[in-house]
Parts: sequence; structure tokens; C-alpha cells
Amino acid sequence: IGHVTAKKADIIVSDKATTCHIIAVRSSSTDDAGSEPLVSLCHVDKAQYEGCLRDMIEAHKEHHGELSLDAIDMDLHLVGGYSDPDGSSLAITEHLIQLFGQISVEEKDDVNMTLKTCAVSCLNDNGFGAPIGRGLAVDIASGNVFLAAVDESLAGPAPNLRAARLWSAAHRTKLAVAHNQFCDKIIVTPFEFSTFKTLKTLLCLPDDLMLQCTSTSPDVEDDEFCNRVRSTLRFIRDHAPEDVFGPKRNQPVYY
Repeated sequence: IGHVTAKKADIIVSDKATTCHIIAVRSSSTDDAGSEPLVSLCHVDKAQYEGCLRDMIEAHKEHHGELSLDAIDMDLHLVGGYSDPDGSSLAITEHLIQLFGQISVEEKDDVNMTLKTCAVSCLNDNGFGAPIGRGLAVDIASGNVFLAAVDESLAGPAPNLRAARLWSAAHRTKLAVAHNQFCDKIIVTPFEFSTFKTLKTLLCLPDDLMLQCTSTSPDVEDDEFCNRVRSTLRFIRDHAPEDVFGPKRNQPVYY
């Protein structure tokens, strides 16, 4: 999850979603005393993380705080998934629609939530079993959203370290906050990672088998998917958490 204001960035973006869904939330105060708009963006890969998504909405309420005399206007954008054979996309879509519908009812006295973009599952399928939109970007100042893809050279710092979280137990239960509105840096919070018995085998697999073993959507991944997976696996093989997060494995890394 990333939180940002226009003072910190112009655009916030996430990409490379196939069955995954990208969620963007932009909030603003309806009165002159309110604080500046806040945008949050997150990338979810399964029908979980309810607590993290609720915390994301709470961050917006806290951001505007007592300065907002009227209800907060909140725009919600959902992009991701396609008509995949396993129904993974649909499971995530149903979970998110139900969850944000519930939150909008619970928060109706404080938040006016509007679903502005909903390009998900079959609505994001190109008719040939592949997603139309794989990335979503938000213009922080205007609130405009658009489909986007990020060149590898602009993908941010420490890509292998950040991707290693996907192979950790922590990833199964909680979304990490990679940026907040109070800091100018990318944050990598500590997590445990270690080699595992099938890692060496995975590194030796040809692309077709690598895709089958490591992707929820092996038929529609981009051409660099397997190279990114191998690079991440080599990082896990060659490093230990204390190399990154200090001897006690509890020091966040800032970039």
C-alpha cells in the first residue's frame, strides 16, 4: 500500500496485474478548512487483507481529521483481473465489491464513497482470455486515473528485496505500507525470508514450467516474468534477513 499527497509526488502507479486487482482511493474534504487530498494505491493478489484495506480507509479519515467539518468525499477505483479459467479474478472482485460496499454503509456519516472506476474480471477481459488493463495510475492533484505500464528502469529501488516479500509468510496475511504521506522515501519494512528446498529446482526450470509453477495466470504473463522470478529467487538464495534489516531483523530500510 502507498499513501501520497501532491506535495510528495505527481503520479502514483502500480502495474503487472493479471488476476491481481489494483485499488486506488482518493479523498478530499468538502469544506475550505479541510486538508489536501490524499491518494492511496494498493495491489492485492487474493481475496483477503480486509484488515489492511479497512486501515487504508481509516488513514484517510485520520488525514483529514477534525479539520473536515463535512463528510469526506472518497473516490474508489478498481482495475484488474480477467476471465481466467480458475476464477481467481472473480473471487477477488467479489470480495472487494462486497467489502467496500460494507465499508461505505458503515462510514456513511463520515465518508461519501463513490465507485468511479470498475474494470475488473470479465469487464477487464479483451475477449481472448487476457486482461485489458494491467496497471493503474492516479494523478494526485487532479484525481484523474488512467491505465499505465511502468518501464523496469522506473520500477523503484530494491526490486528483488521488495519482490522477496511475495515468498514470505508475512505476505499471506498482511499488505506492507511502502510509502506514506509523511515521508519522501520508499519504505521496506522488515520481514522474514529464507531459502527453501525447491528453490534450486525452480531456478533450473525452463520458462514454460516456471510459469506453471509460479504464476496464477501462466498464459498471459509478460515476457519478463520468468526473468524477474529468477532474479528474486537468486536474491533469496544469496541473502539473509539480517543482511538487510540488521542483526535483530527489525530495522526498516529507506530509499
